[in-house]
Amino acid sequence: MTEQIKAMREARAKLVADAQALIPKGTTPMTAEVRTKFNRMMTDAEESLRTIQGMESIERETRAANARGAFNSKPGVNTENREALRNWARYGTPMENRAAISTGSTSGVAVINQDMFPEVVQAQKSYAGVANIVRQWHTDTGMPAKTPFVNDTGNVAADITDGSASSELEPPITSTISNVDEFDSGYSLVTVAELEDADYDIEALLRDLLLRRIYRGLAAKLVAGSTNITSVITSATNAPASSAATTVVWSDLTNLIEQLDPSYLPGAKFVMNQSTKMALAAMTDSLGRPLFTASAGSEQFDSILGYPIQLSVAHPNMGSGVVGSIQFGNWESGYCLRSVSDIHLFRLTERFLPDYGSYAFLAKARYGGFALSAGVPPVYNLVNHA
Repeated sequence: MTEQIKAMREARAKLVADAQALIPKGTTPMTAEVRTKFNRMMTDAEESLRTIQGMESIERETRAANARGAFNSKPGVNTENREALRNWARYGTPMENRAAISTGSTSGVAVINQDMFPEVVQAQKSYAGVANIVRQWHTDTGMPAKTPFVNDTGNVAADITDGSASSELEPPITSTISNVDEFDSGYSLVTVAELEDADYDIEALLRDLLLRRIYRGLAAKLVAGSTNITSVITSATNAPASSAATTVVWSDLTNLIEQLDPSYLPGAKFVMNQSTKMALAAMTDSLGRPLFTASAGSEQFDSILGYPIQLSVAHPNMGSGVVGSIQFGNWESGYCLRSVSDIHLFRLTERFLPDYGSYAFLAKARYGGFALSAGVPPVYNLVNHA
């Protein structure tokens, strides 16, 4: 870790501590002015974390690039420009004073080197979410696949009289069939002139953008469910209802943790969206301590009673009768994300050339998802009081 990244982490930890100091003790309500300041500081801490993680990714990529040799660019083009765009597409690194990429109608326009705004402005939205923490299963084909389950937890050994015969006690075995859904990114057109004249590797840029489309779609389906992807919320077990409809109290969270069998606690995580997380950030426990804890080396902001929080933009907000605004459990043991082979990236070289003089780029992938619970629930939903 560079000194700059270390200093940024320490500054972020101090910002978090300063925000927590604003939380009133006991049951004293937070004023509107203090809440505004608190939310601004928390948002700055989240932005700082994303910047730190991006810098660390670039640092890792730089080390890897140095190990494998110089970036291989097209002859006669600006290698620095290509590398700048590549880092922007993959890590969000700002680009300074580079040549612009011009895009237009389906007929396309040529790429011209010219002055441009200091960075390429791209809308940002978090994706992946729970896809990062569930169990991964990669298969070579999308054929139906069987997964067996056994729940022998109700069977216990018995003491018997010496010389007595043993009795039959079979473990109950069940199974489920996994199928997959196909994800399609939609295609993007690039003219032959753009590909030939561009200072940047437009093809690499589009590949990265299409991959993000796939991941955003997958993140949404893991929560909402689809034909062959079971929702992580409907597949989990509901905990007793919370004390209030639109918020939670400390006892609701401890009760949620209590539901999980101790065998699943190692590696357990909370999952919620940003709005819910910010609401919990202003809460204190029964001793007046903030629910969240922060440290300079923490990768996530941060934890409740030592259990990490995973953000998922597709998760619902808290509300009357809402199920799953907060989930808690061991996701490696509770849910399986099945992927078929790798994501396929296609370059369509014939279909659009006659009419538009363009190539098309398209991404496709196949995923399935199912609960792994064999009888003892690994994941629980918080149920907001109606």
